[in-house]
Amino acid sequence: MADDELEDFQRMNRAFLDDLAPQGATEISLVESIVFANWQLARARAYETNMLTDGARFYTDPQTPTATSKATTPAASQGPSTKS
Repeated sequence: MADDELEDFQRMNRAFLDDLAPQGATEISLVESIVFANWQLARARAYETNMLTDGARFYTDPQTPTATSKATTPAASQGPSTKS
């Protein structure tokens, strides 16, 4: 985890601990699970957004955003290759 990500994670962890104020090992463990799940979900959402943005950039002509560019070529319109 990069330093800036670690700082964000620690800040989020502190916020959950402050808000939920867990008492005892079980509650602390549950809050840690919530924090980790929340962190993973945020990263998955960011990854998904980046993938969709990259896909849109690949298949959209910047000069005419409503028209497709690479997707209209014969090879692209046939979909992924099924050759092994």
